[in-house]
Amino acid sequence: MRGEWILHLRDLKMDGIRCLLGERILTSGLSIRSVCWKADRLLAGTQDSEIFEVIVRERDKPVLILQGHCEGELWALALHPKKPLAVTGSDDRSVRLWSLADHALIARCNMEEAVRSVSFSPDGSQLALGMKDGSFIVLRVRFLFLGWTD
Repeated sequence: MRGEWILHLRDLKMDGIRCLLGERILTSGLSIRSVCWKADRLLAGTQDSEIFEVIVRERDKPVLILQGHCEGELWALALHPKKPLAVTGSDDRSVRLWSLADHALIARCNMEEAVRSVSFSPDGSQLALGMKDGSFIVLRVRFLFLGWTD
């Protein structure tokens, strides 16, 4: 398998182990960089800046929902705690806010460094960014994406 990543989904009893996206990984070299879980959905961000959504009950049918950061690998992915939104970060030095309902880009903010990790605060008002150089930034979401209102 030459080092490709495989995404496994397991329940607490370790029953029903399934391989998600495995066939695509084996045939195209898909490399998963980030995973985010919320309720009955799992999002997986790839090296090629794709985001797949897997609904737990339909885990054999992953759906490509977004293709974003065209330059650089997508490393960071987080779900908003209360709204159908996701945020991504990439080697292209951008942070992007996505509508999961519309599968569309809402806003983009350029950073000075490549972004390696993102996480929303529990109320969704702030976003922590981990940068490639080891630094981190905590920003208010509404100021990060000027012109976007929640």
